[in-house]
Amino acid sequence: MALVGSFCGVFAQADPTDPPPPPADTAAPAPAPDPAPAPAPAPSDAPVPSPAPPAETPAPAPTAEAAPPPPAETPAPDPAPAPAPAPSDAPVPSPAPPADTAAPPPPPADATAPAPDAAAANQIRKYVALGDSYASSPFQDPVDDPSGSCRRSFNNYPSQVATALNLERGNTFVDLSCSGGQSYGLTNVLPGGLGWGGQPQALTDSVTPDTDLVTMTFGLSNDTLSGVLFRDCNNGNCQAKVEGTPQLADMNEFSKRIVDSTVEGAQKIHEINPNAKIVFVGYLRMGSAWCDAWGSYNDADAAYMDSLQARVNDALKAAAAQTGSIYVDPNTHGDHGVCSEQPWVRGDGSHIGGPNFALHPTPEGQAAVAQDVLRAIGR
Repeated sequence: MALVGSFCGVFAQADPTDPPPPPADTAAPAPAPDPAPAPAPAPSDAPVPSPAPPAETPAPAPTAEAAPPPPAETPAPDPAPAPAPAPSDAPVPSPAPPADTAAPPPPPADATAPAPDAAAANQIRKYVALGDSYASSPFQDPVDDPSGSCRRSFNNYPSQVATALNLERGNTFVDLSCSGGQSYGLTNVLPGGLGWGGQPQALTDSVTPDTDLVTMTFGLSNDTLSGVLFRDCNNGNCQAKVEGTPQLADMNEFSKRIVDSTVEGAQKIHEINPNAKIVFVGYLRMGSAWCDAWGSYNDADAAYMDSLQARVNDALKAAAAQTGSIYVDPNTHGDHGVCSEQPWVRGDGSHIGGPNFALHPTPEGQAAVAQDVLRAIGR
């Protein structure tokens, strides 16, 4: 019996060594000692079967006794890192998505694709120019009809705009500016269907659905104002002569007529082509300062005439605002009046020479206005 006790003691020592693996199952080992007494009746044989019972002990508590084998299999998780290379292969496909991210760059290229549409929207298929002598620039050779009254210069601002737009005179460019042209002729049929100097009714004869650009410089010739200014005022007392003219007695009404007639004209143009760009072009100011270049005009006349130009420009600006059109003010480049160092308006008489009408834009003035118009339409 002492031998059996010592054997049990050895077994007891063997169990403590084994239990460390199943410490988590400490509750399960407690029942294990109870089955141990059953094999004790066969001490000599018990040692051999006793290993088997521990193996069978896992059967009662598969998780408890199976736990010792898993420690041996814990290396098996180390092979699991071998699958980890497969994740490393997964990054290899991930480079392909970056290649897909490169695909977004084409969308920016697609973003530029609308550009052709935008260019088409800004295309000028046909340009019609309307206005009086400030637009036609008579006597600035060469002119289209030397024997006619309109005498449209090939170097006036409409012609320079058309050249910059690569338009063909008489086809995609129609210049209807004319000396003495009035804004009333835009919609009202004047005697014979012609304006002063033979100007045809522009809206009915020339503005068509493909007319994408129309420029207008009107007002200074309305109601015979230019005739009074350039023929009657050069002997002095200009204001009295202007206000003594029945059509010009009320200058507020005069301004209103400019606005009303040009607004009506712009509306008619938009009925023909709703997308047409209409540009109201103001008058280059003569300047209020007096100098010898004014010739027979005195200083009071110079100041009064300059104020009338400002009034007409204000009317054109108001008409542009009412119709959603563009207004071009050519007087934003400093002083280029009659008495300036670089005049864009020719004086009266022979004090300032040049091949253009007195008190009208010089070639430099026409070129400056053309550039202003081109900038206004985004060219």
